[in-house]
Amino acid sequence: MGGADRADRGFFRLRTSIPVQGIEVRSDDYEELPFDGRLLDVSGSGVLVVTDLELTSGDRARLRFSVGSESFTALVEVQSATSTREGGAFQLGSKFIDLSRDEQDRLVRAINAEQVSLLDRGVL
Repeated sequence: MGGADRADRGFFRLRTSIPVQGIEVRSDDYEELPFDGRLLDVSGSGVLVVTDLELTSGDRARLRFSVGSESFTALVEVQSATSTREGGAFQLGSKFIDLSRDEQDRLVRAINAEQVSLLDRGVL
């Protein structure tokens, strides 16, 4: 499953279903809350994650995911959180807050390569 949209944030957004692992980062205590989920889309500026862990706007999490053969670890800040129709799951619109320019460029290249692969397979 995949596709591409022009994100309002200046980057193409790749619609996908990529496994993601995360750890909620809390500044008020040292409890780590690990979670699993799926990336529903990814761009050079952020991700849309679906997970069972309820986070709210302003919460932060460290995510690990891959696009194609490239692996990434990034800190994100939740911008929006909505419950899904299935119940018990949440969609988290999140922006990257610690990607270096080099890491962002590497992510954008991986997204572009995945888009080309999808075009070659006739999926887009």
